[in-house]
Amino acid sequence: MKLWLNPDRCLPPHKVTHPNKLEELKADMLANGWRLGEPILLGYWDEQARKVQLVSGSHRWAAAQELGLKIPVEVLSYKRAYELWGTEEWCSWLKQPPVLESYGAML
Repeated sequence: MKLWLNPDRCLPPHKVTHPNKLEELKADMLANGWRLGEPILLGYWDEQARKVQLVSGSHRWAAAQELGLKIPVEVLSYKRAYELWGTEEWCSWLKQPPVLESYGAML
């Protein structure tokens, strides 16, 4: 399910490791928002945390968080993410995630 989420409803996969990349993303997002044609993020619902655990996009998450922008996320159930984890389909998704085709409903 593709949703627009506030970044505070998500947990990033890891901390920001490239501060310069973060600053470049913030400048671009401030000027353009989340561009059509850019990859969306992938995550799964973490029942314990009551948030979406992202598996990609820490820097994009951090930039949107700092700017107060919503992020497009493909949200899987934990069960579905567990089933896919490490499979060819999972690896393919991470290598070539779907791109944002329209702005759709922002939640």
